[in-house]
Amino acid sequence: MLDTRVTGPVPPTGIDIDLEFGLAPADAAAAIVNIAAVDPATAGWAVVYACGRGDHPFVSNINYSPMTTVSNRAVVSLDLGRRLCVYSSTKVHLVIDVEGWVTSTRT
Repeated sequence: MLDTRVTGPVPPTGIDIDLEFGLAPADAAAAIVNIAAVDPATAGWAVVYACGRGDHPFVSNINYSPMTTVSNRAVVSLDLGRRLCVYSSTKVHLVIDVEGWVTSTRT
């Protein structure tokens, strides 16, 4: 879904990146994602969250240290357009994979 090792690291200014989901089910309410920080130069944190909420939340899905690769799984709400955004506190390569969906349909 996202691999900044190809496109360039998430900048230290923490720019949001819209991750649009064309494959999300119509009733998807949240995404189950795995987020990995790959070989950061400095310590920092990143958060994946629903776009359209204004500023990013001041919590993290992943914390990372220099010269390490760490990953974490998160369940993240989608916005009305079924999108996610990502914010990083420092310049870092991120890899984000969608592992599944949480739907709003009761079965």
